[in-house]
Amino acid sequence: MRYILLLLSLLFAQGVCAEQILRLVNDEVISDYDVSERLALRRIFEPQLSDNKSVRQQILEDLTNEKVKIYAAQQLNVEVSDAEVEQAISYLEQQNHLQPHTLKKRLAEKGVPMETLKAQTRADLLWLRYMQRKKIQAPPIPQSRITKLQDEMKKDMSADRYLLSAIYIPYGKSKEQAEQKAKEVFDNIVKGDSFSQTAQQYSSGKHAKDGGDLGWVKADSLDALLQKVVEVMNVGQLSKPVAGKSGYYIALLREKMPGMTSSEITSINLSQILVPYDKAAMAVSAAQTTKNCQQFNEVAKTYGGEGSGPVGEVVLERVPPEIARVLTDTPLSKPSAPIETPNEVVIFMKCSQRQVSVLPDEQVLRQKLEMEELDKKSTELLQQLRQQMVIE
Repeated sequence: MRYILLLLSLLFAQGVCAEQILRLVNDEVISDYDVSERLALRRIFEPQLSDNKSVRQQILEDLTNEKVKIYAAQQLNVEVSDAEVEQAISYLEQQNHLQPHTLKKRLAEKGVPMETLKAQTRADLLWLRYMQRKKIQAPPIPQSRITKLQDEMKKDMSADRYLLSAIYIPYGKSKEQAEQKAKEVFDNIVKGDSFSQTAQQYSSGKHAKDGGDLGWVKADSLDALLQKVVEVMNVGQLSKPVAGKSGYYIALLREKMPGMTSSEITSINLSQILVPYDKAAMAVSAAQTTKNCQQFNEVAKTYGGEGSGPVGEVVLERVPPEIARVLTDTPLSKPSAPIETPNEVVIFMKCSQRQVSVLPDEQVLRQKLEMEELDKKSTELLQQLRQQMVIE
C-alpha cells in the first residue's frame, strides 16, 4: 500500500500519466516523454538516427545512468553552476564548428526545450567532477600499447578502400530459391534495371533503403568470399551473385582508393582555371604571365568558368594519377601545363605545399588510451552504483 501511495503521489506531483512511466530510479520518474525529448535532441547531431525500439531502449538506459550520476554527485555535495553548463554548451558548439547560440536556435526549430540539453550537460559535468572527487584516474599507459596502436593505425591506412553498393539476398529456408532469385536480380540489372532501385526492392541488407550503398569500406569488413571478389573487381564492374555465409551478394564497385604507402601525405593549397576550348589559348597565355596565386586567381576570374579559382587544400596522394603527375612536376607559384578534358582545359597553380603526418603524435595517442581506460572505470563505477539503487 505504501508503494502504491508513493507512486500515486509521484504521478500527481509530476503530472505524468501511468502509461507514460517507463522506469523509476530511487523514486525519480523516467517517462516516455523524457525519452522522446532526448531522442529529438540526439537527432540534432545525428539526423539519420531512427526512432525504433532499440534506440529508445538505449536512451532509457542513458537517462537511467544520468539519474544515478546525479544522485551519486549529490551524496558528495558536488555541484555545477549554470555558468559552467553554459560554458560547456558553448564548447560543444565550437567542437561542431557552429556559431554561438546556434544550438539554441536549432533546438527551438525542432521543438526541443533548451533545458533538455542543459540537463544532459549538467549530468555529464557532475559525473566528471564526482570522478575527480573520488580521485579516479587512468592507469599509466605503457609504451608498448602506444606502439601497438600506431602499428594498427598504419595497417589501417595501408588498406585499400572500396566505394561499394551491394544487394543481399538471404538463404532463408531454401538456398536454391535464394540462388535463383539472385540470378534473376543480376540478369535484370545487366539488362538495364537500376541497381539502386533494385536494391531498394529486393535487398534484405541494412543499407537497402539507401539503394544498397555501403559507402567506403575495407575489404576485410566484408563476408570472406565477397572480400575475395571485390579485391579483383574493376571500377564500374558488377559482380555475379556471390555465395556468402548466410546469403547471396551482388556487388557494384563504384570507386577504389589505394591504401597509403606512407604515414605522411603531401598537402597542396591549390588554385585552378577551368576554361572552354574556345578561350583556352587566351587563358593559357594570360596564366603564363602570373607569378603568384593572387595574379593567377585574377586570370581565373577573367577567363575561367564555374569552379575556377581557389580550390583549397588537396591531398596529392588522393587525386587522379594524371593530375598528380602534373602537380608533382609543377613548381610552386608557377602555372601548370594545360590538361585537356572532354569538355574544357584545366590549368593549376600550387600556392603552397607541405608534408603532413596523418598519424597522431604519441601524446595524443596516450591521451586517447587514457580516455578509454577512464571510460572503462566510469562504466564499472556506474554499474556498481546502479546495483545500490532502487531501479524499477
